Amino acid sequence: MPMTWDAALARLQRDSAAGVFPEIAYEDLVSLLAEQELYTVWAPSTAYALSAVVAPTDANATTHIYRCVLAGTSGTAEPSWPQFSTVDPRPGQTRPYWAGSLGTWPSGVADGTAQWVEHGPLPDAPWNIRKATANAWGLKAQIASVDVAYRAGNVTIGPDTTHARCLAERARWDTDLV
Repeated sequence: MPMTWDAALARLQRDSAAGVFPEIAYEDLVSLLAEQELYTVWAPSTAYALSAVVAPTDANATTHIYRCVLAGTSGTAEPSWPQFSTVDPRPGQTRPYWAGSLGTWPSGVADGTAQWVEHGPLPDAPWNIRKATANAWGLKAQIASVDVAYRAGNVTIGPDTTHARCLAERARWDTDLV
């Protein structure tokens, strides 16, 4: 069974040390994880773009994900997803459905006006947690560099920071007049 959203978010929090300085806000973690979505679960009467990736609603029916090769709207009933592997002419070997017959492209799975082909094994989670973790550490580095630049008095990184510094200088100037 694939990992749940809460479990994936907890793993991202742990792996990125989100609560350790410089801290990452919960909303940022949610965004980082959502940006790394690998697939969605198939849904009826849904518009799918070219290259969208779905998993069957019953993960036990097949252990693979499917990529959209003809954009369109899914049907009202879930298609019969092909099982992994076809017979390979090499003794003791199998090959994935998407490999098709030797030298041919697979016909795919018709689904409403969309068409799917097998895209590989079902990942442990619908999100690339490793990439989300790497991006979280990048965000921590960015937060730390802003903090260091601020402490050094070299804040020149953006309009919001510049505006905040202007307001701080203005407040200091107003205080000096009193």
